[in-house]
Amino acid sequence: MVRERLLGNASARKTMKKLGIDSLGPEPIVRFSGFGEYGINLNVVMPVKEFTQQFALRHEFMKEIHRRYREEGIEIPYPVKKSCVLPVSV
Repeated sequence: MVRERLLGNASARKTMKKLGIDSLGPEPIVRFSGFGEYGINLNVVMPVKEFTQQFALRHEFMKEIHRRYREEGIEIPYPVKKSCVLPVSV
């Protein structure tokens, strides 16, 4: 499901095309990298020809993913801490 959300409708390729970035060849891929405190960590690999292209690509891709998640009602989890104050008996 995550892979389809990130790469579905060619989001990665669409973002690359929007920026005028040619890929080095392979299709963008998603790789799970570990378990985080509040979710599963993953990487999206989108090879580019020039080192400096990665920064604009990452920025625009994150904006596209955020937009798509918002449209589909997907929330990104974040840590919530609850504090309880117990009464002290005297």
